[in-house]
Amino acid sequence: MRQIKTIKQSKLQLLLYQKWAVCSQQQVGQLQDGCENIQDNQTSTNFNHGGNPFQVVTGVVGYGGRNTDSATFAGNQATMIDCVGIAGSDNVVFGWWEWWDISKPSNSSGEFVYTARSINVGPTMSTSIYIK
Repeated sequence: MRQIKTIKQSKLQLLLYQKWAVCSQQQVGQLQDGCENIQDNQTSTNFNHGGNPFQVVTGVVGYGGRNTDSATFAGNQATMIDCVGIAGSDNVVFGWWEWWDISKPSNSSGEFVYTARSINVGPTMSTSIYIK
């Protein structure tokens, strides 16, 4: 079984221009590192997922991150396992990659809902995808 850290390290380069990825043990060997990149306007994963690890990687541009964002999967609170700042060539952080553990309780499919809250006065925005 691949370790979470291995999936995380390999996804950093692949995610530079992606907003989402769903990574699961069930897809290791089928997809690159077991991760399915999610495209704009995609409402459902193309592949079935499950097992452990079972993670979603989200990317958000702007201030916030670790303490301001939240997620649920199949109605259960997802656990943020890591949050990494995305910096430009000037080393100024302009966004965040966040890793969410959705392996507990054991659900193999359901709606993943991600909510980003601005640290400034501003909107709270949510988006979702159905994970098969």
